[in-house]
Parts: sequence; C-alpha cells; structure tokens
Amino acid sequence: EFETNTAADLKYTKKMGNASSGSVSLVVHPPDDPLHPGYYVAGKKLRGVVYAQSLRDDLPADSRMELYLTGKEDVKVRYEETEYYTDSDGERQSRTHTRYAYSTRDIVRITVPIASDVTNGYVGRYEYPFEIELPFNLPTSMDHQGYSEYCRIVYKVKLKLGGSWFNNHSQEYIIPVMMFPMPVAPVPYNLQPFAEKVKF
Repeated sequence: EFETNTAADLKYTKKMGNASSGSVSLVVHPPDDPLHPGYYVAGKKLRGVVYAQSLRDDLPADSRMELYLTGKEDVKVRYEETEYYTDSDGERQSRTHTRYAYSTRDIVRITVPIASDVTNGYVGRYEYPFEIELPFNLPTSMDHQGYSEYCRIVYKVKLKLGGSWFNNHSQEYIIPVMMFPMPVAPVPYNLQPFAEKVKF
C-alpha cells in the first residue's frame, strides 16, 4: 500500500540555503480532491509556494531557483536461468542461476522556473507562488515489494537552488498521484447491425 502524509503544508516544508545568506522554504499545498483524498489527481493542478529570505544584498547574479516535477518507474525482477553442461565424466548436468533484471523509465519531467537572480540583490522576504498542471496520462503512484523484487512509480517535487553561492543545493518530496478518473457513465458505442447467412 502506498502511504501518504499530507495532513498539512508543513509536512512538505523544508528550509534550505546558507544560514549566513538567508533561507529558502518549499511548501506544497495538500491535495484537495474530495473524491480522492490524499492524492493529487492527474489532469488537475498542484499548487504551492516557495518562500525566500535574503540576509545579504551581495548574492551573486547567477543565483536562481528552479522547480521540477518528476515521475519515474523503477522495476527489479528476479528470475532463474538454467545452464546445461557436461561434467568430467561426460554426463550432462544442469545448474540454476538466480538473475535480476532492472528497468527504469521516466514518466514525466516538468521544469518550472521560479526566479533568476533570486532576490534581485535586496535584503528581504520573498514569496513565489507556483502551480503545476499534472498531465492527464499519469499512472497512479505505487510501491510494491516482494522477495528481492520491487515495482515503483514515484513522483517528486524538487526545488533546486543554483548558482555559485548555493552550489546546486536541492530538496525533493515524494507526492502521491492518482490516475485521471474513468468516466462514471459508460461511453456509448454505436455499431451498425449486419446480417450473415448461416446453414443449419
């Protein structure tokens, strides 16, 4: 079962940055779909705010913030492979080897520029609201683990601080996503009748 922890914004809040220059906090608002509590629904918007506090007015001009939404499928499968060989007595023998197969696939990657020249060179507090529209075709988050095997679909929101001062510091959060709901009413499909002669 995929566990969620979205009771309050603070669950997704994290301060980053150099304490002598200020701090940056990422807040992702909890999902608000009443039909799918605890999940962000594909096709809808994810919202939040980046808070930045600058204590210096001489931050390098290349300072910047970028926000990413990523989704990845990660699979590990265990299987057995039989090898046949001839021993020293000329007898045909077999032995079994345990193998593992791995596969990863990027499902989505969306970049949201938050700010370049993060604080415009001024001391103070700044707010950068953001919203990300989730694509309609996202599969539901999942995390299944078995004996030395796993299958995961994981989505993350990642805030990256770039530039010579921040040294590419980043923080990421896992967010639970639900696939776009199927229509409640059946979709009609009209097919013209046809006749075919049969012999009894």
